[in-house]
Amino acid sequence: MADLYDLARCDAEIAAIEDMLRAGHPDLQGLLLALSDWSHEKRLIEEAIRCRELTK
Repeated sequence: MADLYDLARCDAEIAAIEDMLRAGHPDLQGLLLALSDWSHEKRLIEEAIRCRELTK
């Protein structure tokens, strides 16, 4: 269940960052780094879920 919460948090953070980018937020470098970090975090969580499904 925590995985679903974590995925939802990643999605929310990614959406917020994308909104700020579209709005012209001046910290482009910081937002792109944050977008990369949250996207990577989401991929790690998805991979952990897949690994657990395979070992069931």
